[in-house]
Amino acid sequence: MIETSQEAANTQAASLSAQHAFETIKNSAEAINSMNQQIASSAEEQTAVAKEINALIVGVSSLAEETSTTAVKTDEKVSELTATALTLEKRCAYFNV
Repeated sequence: MIETSQEAANTQAASLSAQHAFETIKNSAEAINSMNQQIASSAEEQTAVAKEINALIVGVSSLAEETSTTAVKTDEKVSELTATALTLEKRCAYFNV
C-alpha cells in the first residue's frame, strides 16, 4: 500500500510538472503567434509605403522628363528670338544715318 501511495504521489507530481510544461509551451506559442501577426502587419505597412514611394518616384521622373522637354523648347525659342533680334538689328541699320 505504501508503494501504491508513493507511485500515486510520483504520478501526481509528474502530471503537475507536465501540466506546467504544457502551459509554458502554450504561452510561448501564443507569444510567437502574436509576434508573427505583428511581423505580418509590419510587412503589409512596408509594402504600402514602398508602393507609395514608387508612385512618387514615377511622378518625379515624369516631371523631370517634362522639365527637360520644356528646357529644350525654351532653348529653341531663345535661338529663334536671337535670330529675330539679329535680323531686326540689320534692318534697323538701314534706317540709321
